[in-house]
Amino acid sequence: MARPTQAQTEIKSASLAEKFGYDYAVWLFGEEAIASLPVLKAGKNKGKPKGFVLWKRTTTAGYHVNAGQGVSAGTTIRAWIGVGPYSGENDALQGKWLGRVQSVCGSMHLLGPKGREAEEARQERERAELERRYAEFDAEARQAG
Repeated sequence: MARPTQAQTEIKSASLAEKFGYDYAVWLFGEEAIASLPVLKAGKNKGKPKGFVLWKRTTTAGYHVNAGQGVSAGTTIRAWIGVGPYSGENDALQGKWLGRVQSVCGSMHLLGPKGREAEEARQERERAELERRYAEFDAEARQAG
């Protein structure tokens, strides 16, 4: 079996205090996540979100382990909000994202409006299933009790 071609990647960053960085971060993670981040308290960017949006994107097409599939060149496969322009994914800032407080870091399947909507729908289906199971368990307990 032939080994798949590996996609080559690069990591890019932009300050959240700049228009491009802020707009891209809002598109990737949503307004709620960016609004939940700490803000700068002094200087020319006072009141703007603290940190940098960082993203890993492919420069050549091929398979990439973070995507779990083949990807085309120019695809953003991971993104996170870090303290500095060289922050790693493990150092992602905490914020409210996808309905809970967690590291603002995600893979391509969660990024952008479509990814967030799909994840929120999945979470809602899981919540409904859990509520149904609890109701069944509660009804069984009442009958037995």
